[in-house]
Amino acid sequence: MIYRIDQILEYCKGKKVLHLGYVQHSPKYKKQIEDGTWLHAHISKVAKEAVGLDILEDAVDDLQRNYGYKGYVGNVERLQEVDLKETFDVIVAGELIEHLENPGLFLEGVKNFLREDSILIITTPNAFGETYQKMYNRKPEAEWVNEEHVTWYSSYTLQRILERCGYEESLYGYYFGYETLKSDVNSKVSVLKYLRLMKRKWSYFRLKKNRQIGLLFVTKLASLAK
Repeated sequence: MIYRIDQILEYCKGKKVLHLGYVQHSPKYKKQIEDGTWLHAHISKVAKEAVGLDILEDAVDDLQRNYGYKGYVGNVERLQEVDLKETFDVIVAGELIEHLENPGLFLEGVKNFLREDSILIITTPNAFGETYQKMYNRKPEAEWVNEEHVTWYSSYTLQRILERCGYEESLYGYYFGYETLKSDVNSKVSVLKYLRLMKRKWSYFRLKKNRQIGLLFVTKLASLAK
């Protein structure tokens, strides 16, 4: 039973990490920092070094001046223009690719920051996730899909675009929970916490693997890996 943030953190422990799209919507990140659900804060705690990159200039400045998170302003579809000349052990693109008009440009630009032993982690909503399919059958997409999203990916289509752009599989899979297991079942009442955990486990075991809520792909450069 994989939770998105928990799994990403396993790959980031002790590593030099570049986190693309790290703001995660402005000003939503401020509430997420308060709630303890902001992904970049979790990454910064376990990584040897964590650097963020986002197109939201005001948010990048605020996070650096008032919270101490190092970040760069840049468009992930034009990464060659970013004033960052380093390589990283891990690059995280969490819930980002579904926002992009030109994902191929993004995947080409990321190569500037990858080494032979680096990995790129991509997470995105699963087009065939049971939750989304049920909502699709009940309401028009315009009523519930994030208005900033421009596409859906399945495991098959995400793998195809990665292959076309020169990447290969390290681990291609799914995630069941969006945040962390701890935050999902959290309660001050121990019995309620236990019941929530049991409910999540029941939901997981009854669900087909390919109907989970999101995709979690760990990939690397094919031309360097062979």
